[in-house]
Amino acid sequence: MPDLENFQKVERTTLTMEEVAEYLGISYWLVGQLVRKNELPHFRVGGRILFRKKVIDNFMEEQEKIAFDKLYSK
Repeated sequence: MPDLENFQKVERTTLTMEEVAEYLGISYWLVGQLVRKNELPHFRVGGRILFRKKVIDNFMEEQEKIAFDKLYSK
């Protein structure tokens, strides 16, 4: 029998639709709309839609840069 005390817990790097909605502070419905329009980076595994937290963070940074550039390029 394996020694469970020394077993390292696997750290999740993905978020579900519910989790990404909470993480971004938007509704579950809006996450679904963004996924359907391919406006939010995601992937599917066995019918589930998942998001890599790192990719979502990078996506938000890029969106901030775009918004900042639009604001100050006028």
